[in-house]
Amino acid sequence: MIASLSLLLSSVALSFASPLGPIEVRTVTALNTAAFEEAQQRDDTATRAFSGTEIIVCCPTFDNGHG
Repeated sequence: MIASLSLLLSSVALSFASPLGPIEVRTVTALNTAAFEEAQQRDDTATRAFSGTEIIVCCPTFDNGHG
């Protein structure tokens, strides 16, 4: 918890101290499909520790088996 708070505060401090200026919020109304497809290409030259690993989305409730 303390590490998360520290990271958050550091990020905020750095965003204000950035030489690039403040971070601006952008609203995107539509994605550029061609750019999206280009960005999602698989890199077959990359070294992978795991291939075909399933990502499991956890439910919003926590079940520790005690209840």
